[in-house]
Amino acid sequence: MSLDGSSVYLPVTREQVPQARICLDPFHVIKWTNEVVESVYRAEAPTMPSGAGMPERRDWRRARFAGAAGRTSTTNTARS
Repeated sequence: MSLDGSSVYLPVTREQVPQARICLDPFHVIKWTNEVVESVYRAEAPTMPSGAGMPERRDWRRARFAGAAGRTSTTNTARS
């Protein structure tokens, strides 16, 4: 059984359908993962190297994702 990530559904489901295998919805799993990644980034940002040739600390996040954004944008503009 796939459940929404809200905590209100799990106790009721366990009570009403005890044999069900519980799976959480991907939206909330991804959301929680992104929150953890962001918290680690914020904790580590002050320790990131700086100096000549390195992005400013405020630009680290933008620089980190800039390469990935360029590789993943494979939008096809041709229409059939």
